[in-house]
Amino acid sequence: MNNKLTRQDRTARVNDLLEQIDLPGIGEKYPGQLSGGQQQRVALARALAIQPGLLLLDEPLSALDARVRLHLRKEICELQRALGITTIMVTHDQDEALTMADRIVVMDHGTIAQVGTPEEIYRHPATAFVARFIGSMNLLPGRVLEGHNLLIGDTELSLPLMLDQNVEEGLLGFRPEMIRVLQGPEEVKADTLLLQGNVAQVNFMGAFVRLVVTIARDTDIEVDMPVQQHALHTPAVGERLQMAIDAENLHFYPEPPIGEPTRVSIRQPQTVVGDEPVLDEVIDSVMEAQA
Repeated sequence: MNNKLTRQDRTARVNDLLEQIDLPGIGEKYPGQLSGGQQQRVALARALAIQPGLLLLDEPLSALDARVRLHLRKEICELQRALGITTIMVTHDQDEALTMADRIVVMDHGTIAQVGTPEEIYRHPATAFVARFIGSMNLLPGRVLEGHNLLIGDTELSLPLMLDQNVEEGLLGFRPEMIRVLQGPEEVKADTLLLQGNVAQVNFMGAFVRLVVTIARDTDIEVDMPVQQHALHTPAVGERLQMAIDAENLHFYPEPPIGEPTRVSIRQPQTVVGDEPVLDEVIDSVMEAQA
């Protein structure tokens, strides 16, 4: 706190901060008398006391249990938006990144792998690392054949996208929830990848059912079925499934030659909470350091 403030002003400022973090009346308590969630909120209030232009949070929720973490996640977002302070938050929790951020910077061994809005990062991961790190992603190693064809294990797939003929191998990626299980004969669009395989596992996950389906030798994929669809069609282990994936939900990541750096993808977001030039300056400085 500013030493130039009078005792009365400091007391008023402390009470105001405690109100902001929804902990009025705890000013007389010792740290050992506070819960983990309360201690984290008090730490946030201490950081806000000097009215910073930029707030850095280094995994502030990592030591808390799941229920407290969800509650504080919401409170931090509401407080940050109310105060309008540009905030950089470091986290290894992909759910926190997707739900709390206006813009995500994904780091891969100290290098920026991709920058974008949560939706851009999730729907259009720029590298296989980003695809693995954010959400669930099926990544199938394959060998590029002529034109649209890719050899996965012992199965040749005809993809609804043109493959770079200068690339020998790569990873075909698609998210489990983007796979449609076809119910009998069904018309599909021309730009659709058709797959078939045998159900190896059926796992109830609450909001959805995750199937593990073998589509080629030593090659399994995960398929997420909404519970409503699963109630109408309950695949059993060993059942043969016909599946479809639209072209816009397919990703192909060429395997770079040894020693060649991974490309960086920068996607500009529509909105950024707080002082956008401040955040841009931080990102630009990291990019320059990497060059």
